[in-house]
Amino acid sequence: MEALRNWTMTIAGVIVFGSMCDMLMPENGIKKYIRLALGLILVISIITPIVSLLGGFRDGNIPQIDSEQENAYTSYSQMEERQREDITKIYQDNVGAKITAFLESEYPDREFETRVETSDSQENFGEILRVDVVIHTDSGAGATEEKDLVSSVKESINQNYGVNKKDIYVSAEDG
Repeated sequence: MEALRNWTMTIAGVIVFGSMCDMLMPENGIKKYIRLALGLILVISIITPIVSLLGGFRDGNIPQIDSEQENAYTSYSQMEERQREDITKIYQDNVGAKITAFLESEYPDREFETRVETSDSQENFGEILRVDVVIHTDSGAGATEEKDLVSSVKESINQNYGVNKKDIYVSAEDG
């Protein structure tokens, strides 16, 4: 009950002080600014006990973000980045597997390994930037045959996946 009495006395005191200031000030341009300041003081004196009842501004201090909240935000940001990296990796693996399956259907007597790099920028997300293909050949293949196979593989990937030929790297290994 004492707190309610003190609160009403504070509000009454602010109102009386504001009225006296208002009567004593001459009618000029600064009077409206003084009224604004007194109004703000009145509003603050009215809401301060309400805010303290609701648990805010304990000990008269403005609440600060504690280290747990800051760590949670940092952890969330790191987790979001890891998820983005994982999604990109899964997507690249899936595209590489599809290109490998396509090449193995086109050239059934060969085995292929494919690695794909994609864009992770917001506007071009998922665009194929680079394709690395390793063709496992038998040791009896000649250099001309390998060269023809390499150019044929580049052409196939270019036509079916729209990847620029200069971004397709094909190598042949005895396998």
